[in-house]
Amino acid sequence: MSCQRYISVVLSAAALSVVVLFAAACGLQPVSSIRIKTSPELYAPLSAKSFSANEYISPTRFKDMLKSSKSSGREGQIYYYNPPNAKDPAQLRYLIHYPLQSIPVDVNNYFGKERADSVLSRSFDTSIDIPKIEKTVSSAVDSAEINTKLLNVFNERYSLPSPSPSPSLPSGGPIGVPLLLPVTIKFGGFSRLIFEDYPDSALTISTVSSANYVIASGTLTISGVPIAGVPNGKSIRFPLADRTIIGDQEMPLQITIRRQDTTGGDVTITPKLEGTIAQVEGVTADLDVISLEEKQMEIALPEGFRSAKIDTGSLNLDVQRSPGWSGISISHKTHIKQEGAAGLNLAPAGFTAVGTPIDLAGQQLNSNRQFTYKPVLKVTLNDATYTRSDTPIQAECSVSIGKFETVTLANRQDFTKDQNEPVPSDMKKWVQSIRIKKVTATVKLNNQLPPNNPIEIKLQSQIFGIDDSHNFPAGQDASYDYESQFPNPPGRSLDIANTQFFDLKSTVLPGSPEGGDAFTLKNIETGKKVSFSGKVEFDIDWESMVVKADKDQKTSFPEKGVLNVPMLSQLKKAGIKLDKIPMYFYAGSNSNLFGDTEVTLDLSVEALDENGISTATSLLNKSHKLVPLPADAFKDAEGEEGKTKTLTKAVPEPMFTVHDLDKTLNTYPDGIRFNYTISMDNGVTITREAYNKAKEGGSATINVDLLLEIPIGFTVSSGGELELYSATEAIDLKDSFNKLPIGEEQFKLRKLQLNANLENESGFTPAFILRIKNRGDKGRLLDDKEISLAPGNQELKFTSEEWDKLKEAGAFIPELYLKLEPDKSYAIKKDAELKANLFVTVAADVDYKVY
Repeated sequence: MSCQRYISVVLSAAALSVVVLFAAACGLQPVSSIRIKTSPELYAPLSAKSFSANEYISPTRFKDMLKSSKSSGREGQIYYYNPPNAKDPAQLRYLIHYPLQSIPVDVNNYFGKERADSVLSRSFDTSIDIPKIEKTVSSAVDSAEINTKLLNVFNERYSLPSPSPSPSLPSGGPIGVPLLLPVTIKFGGFSRLIFEDYPDSALTISTVSSANYVIASGTLTISGVPIAGVPNGKSIRFPLADRTIIGDQEMPLQITIRRQDTTGGDVTITPKLEGTIAQVEGVTADLDVISLEEKQMEIALPEGFRSAKIDTGSLNLDVQRSPGWSGISISHKTHIKQEGAAGLNLAPAGFTAVGTPIDLAGQQLNSNRQFTYKPVLKVTLNDATYTRSDTPIQAECSVSIGKFETVTLANRQDFTKDQNEPVPSDMKKWVQSIRIKKVTATVKLNNQLPPNNPIEIKLQSQIFGIDDSHNFPAGQDASYDYESQFPNPPGRSLDIANTQFFDLKSTVLPGSPEGGDAFTLKNIETGKKVSFSGKVEFDIDWESMVVKADKDQKTSFPEKGVLNVPMLSQLKKAGIKLDKIPMYFYAGSNSNLFGDTEVTLDLSVEALDENGISTATSLLNKSHKLVPLPADAFKDAEGEEGKTKTLTKAVPEPMFTVHDLDKTLNTYPDGIRFNYTISMDNGVTITREAYNKAKEGGSATINVDLLLEIPIGFTVSSGGELELYSATEAIDLKDSFNKLPIGEEQFKLRKLQLNANLENESGFTPAFILRIKNRGDKGRLLDDKEISLAPGNQELKFTSEEWDKLKEAGAFIPELYLKLEPDKSYAIKKDAELKANLFVTVAADVDYKVY
């Protein structure tokens, strides 16, 4: 709550409390009016604010700075630093260690390793997905076609047992006189036949004769029930909707004809059952074949599939049986074909019972995923029952392939890899030449392919004199050494300084190569992955090398971007100049491998201003023997893991010390970057024997390290202010007065005073500045109020005129600054705190009529 708002509410509450307590204590009855007159003096606490040196220049801020510069896997470390020779042991001081470079001397580190600048890294990780090949497609069997073929069978199995199959019509009979032809009909091939209650169900009697007549009427008796026919010329139709015919049962038929003339002749009678069968029982027959519609199916094939020979696979056709069927067997003859040369083409000579797989072993496949198939069905009934179904009868054709005897696939893009890779930059900077005895490229391969699938790997390298191939057997982990064959044994001198690229060509040939762009595998199951994995490892058996730092090399820290130093922008506003910041530079190996080798260091700092313009300043250009940072330089640092530790011993003697970094930082750049070059006038010859000895005793790596000692001290060049606090919201006085039940004329301010109780452990005594600004234009409402940083109670008094200015403004923003004395030096103590407890004293006269 703001200062004034807090005071207003307190005064209002106090006035009302007096009224209530006074009336209650005296037991008074209501009166005509009450007036309150009082002169309270109130104390309103504002806040307690502490400012620690670590809060503004903390390890976290420096860690954030280093995180932004992290590169190549290197990461800096930060320590509190309190060396024995420190001029002021209590001063806050940091030590930052950053490993700039780590250069392995052994050239083997540059080949096929996990380093960012590794070359000729080659792996053979390959997985080939062989999809499961199973496909089922449905076709509909038309029940009307079965119905028709059953009726055809029954219509072939009728008989006219009496009086004869062909009754005779004598010549010369009377014209127009009805003549009765009695005949008995029966049908065989079933025991009972029931027709659907459809209009198309009927028995049609057709007659053929040389006599000229028409049928006038007729009656068919089925199981004692006469059925009248509908004549049509020389034929008559008897409706059979919902009728049942018993097999081999005689059905009397009486036909009345009317002669058109006197000609006579034999009459041939032909019965024909028509319509829709509801059910038929006791059928024994072979129906004519039923041809289904030709259809297509698409199967899944592996990526890059060319062709295959099937080892295990089948074609299967199954027909859905209706629940009302019995004694019915179905066989099929299905022709299945792939378009294109050397594709699947199965055309069976005979019929196979449905549901019985047809073996596809030995069949060829081409790359066409589309098959066409056409089933032909043969239906056999043996004392069978057939019931018509309302739903279509489904015939499901399935193709499945479980295993390929052989499968040919297109070569993967990565089976052949041509590598021409630049010589690693660190090697180029530090190694001048190498005398090589032998180069061995070892391939370790886990061939997980099925039996009879060897993998041939071929390696070629002109620079290393390798040209060899080897077959790796299936189902094994194996390794093979590809060795150099130099034209002039026993070795080769490699001029690194004038070599631009290392070359390696590797070719993977799984199974059996096919014309250079495909390969064939054997015994491959579908629905599984086949794979192999491996890599190349190099061993450079070198005899000696010449190490010489290239004078044209240039290394930057950070490698990309700039370092953003904390607080520089705030220090610029306050006119603060940082004290000396020593830099310690180390380079070398923690072994005697390089002896007293002398190098030249050219070190500069590049400063980037707010407009993005950079200015380079030389810090050092000197020669000195190599001096590495000892490996145990920080082992005695004290503190908990995960927190910033404290180092109390002096840093090791460096190769170079730089004292002028503060000059660049005191220009307040937006960021800085260090650039350096290490060069040698003369190369150092290192034998493999000396290298191995150095490696056994420690490390043969060249390390370049930077230490920054940052004592937190500064000099104020001109009177400046360091912002400590600014309110995020304005304090609104009008809003506070609106909450009071009294007017401004009834509230007379006698005193407004800001008090500060200070605890100062910082070691310096500048002053606090309280600045009150207008919310609108951010201009100053009052003259700045200054509070001394001397420990104890401090007072700031506001005049009634100042109070009027605040009320007139209505709202204001308080800000707190640290005022620094010009031409004075300061040293900040570690963990030193500067704490201010702020409160306000208000005295006022209140004259308020309640009622």
